[in-house]
Amino acid sequence: MMLTHNSKIASELRLLESLLVYNLIKIHVRQWLPFCRLMALFDVLTHASEIDKSADTASIAREANIQKHQLHTVPMRLKWASSASRWE
Repeated sequence: MMLTHNSKIASELRLLESLLVYNLIKIHVRQWLPFCRLMALFDVLTHASEIDKSADTASIAREANIQKHQLHTVPMRLKWASSASRWE
């Protein structure tokens, strides 16, 4: 009886520990996500300025749109990664 009770408590403690780790990761990602977006935007702007000056405006706009799309997919990738780790 006591062994069953101890194993139940141990499993509940493991569950609480995993929830705590998950929430700490979620908080960490929320704090760093705006910084990551800012750095990605900076990369887009610096990359656009490095494009050959003879390039036409349309190619610069296409490159900026590709970079912008990649910037918006970062949160979704983080969301998928956090939900995948939750089920492991």
